[in-house]
Amino acid sequence: MVQLVALLLLQPSVAETRRISATELPFERVHGVARSRSRWLVGGLRGLYLGAPGGDWREVSNQAVKTIVSTGNTAWVLYGNGAVDKVELDGDRLYYDVLKDAAKRPWAASIAADRASLLFGGDGGWIEKSGSAFVEKYPVELLAKQVTAAARVGKELWLGTQDGLFHIVGGKPARLGFGAGMPDVWVTALMPSGNSILAGLATGGLVRVERDKVELIPTPSTRVRLLARFGGRLVLGALDGAWILEGKSWTPLCDVEPTFIGELGNELVIGTPNGLRLFKSS
Repeated sequence: MVQLVALLLLQPSVAETRRISATELPFERVHGVARSRSRWLVGGLRGLYLGAPGGDWREVSNQAVKTIVSTGNTAWVLYGNGAVDKVELDGDRLYYDVLKDAAKRPWAASIAADRASLLFGGDGGWIEKSGSAFVEKYPVELLAKQVTAAARVGKELWLGTQDGLFHIVGGKPARLGFGAGMPDVWVTALMPSGNSILAGLATGGLVRVERDKVELIPTPSTRVRLLARFGGRLVLGALDGAWILEGKSWTPLCDVEPTFIGELGNELVIGTPNGLRLFKSS
C-alpha cells in the first residue's frame, strides 16, 4: 500500500491529450485563442481569424494580436498597436477599439480579468472596466511607465512595470524595487496566490510578495514570461519552456518558448512556435 501511494504521488497532475499543428491553424506562433463550442478565435502576428482547426478560417483583422483574454463567451483581443476589440463568439459580433471613446488614453499594454472586472494596463496608469463603466487612473508615480501586468488580490491592486512592482495602497502606488528585495525590476507577469501576489520577472525568476515582503521562489528558469493556473496548480512559461508546479517540484510541459498559456474548457492549452499543445488533469 505504501508503495502504491508513493507511485501515485509521483504521477504528473496533467497529461497531454492532443496537438494541433500549425498546418491546421491560419498561421504559426499563435498568441491567444478563445472557443465557443466548435468556433475558435485565433490571434497572432498575422492577425485575427475565426474558424476551426483543420477547417476553413475567416480573417477578422489583419492587425497583429498580442493576447486574447476570455470572459465567458466574450473574448477581449489586445493588439500589438495597443487597441482592444471585443468579440462575442456566440453572436458572431465584433466591437472595434472599445477603449477609443471610453478612455482619454485608449492604448493598452496588458489586459487581465478577475471575477468582477477587467484591467487594462496602459501608459502611465490603468483602465478598469466594471459593468459598462470605464475608470482611468494615471498617478504621478507611474508617469512614463508602461503597465506590463495587473492583478487583484482581494481588494488590493498590483501593477507590474519595467521599473518595479507597484502595490496600490489607499489609491496611491507604492513601488517595490531592488531596495525591497526584488531581484529584477522588470515584471512580466502577475498571478494572485491566496493573500499574496506572484510576480514573474524578465531575468529574476519568480517571487512571492505578501505585505510587501519579497520571497524568491525556486524555478527551472529565471526568464519568466507567463503565469497561469490549471486545476489549482501554478503553470509557468519562460523563454526556454513551460512547467507546472507539483508540490515543490516543477514538471515540464514543453521545452520550447510558449507563445501563450490559457485554458479551453477543461483543458490547458499552450501555444508553441509550431502549433498548440493541450493537456487535461490526469
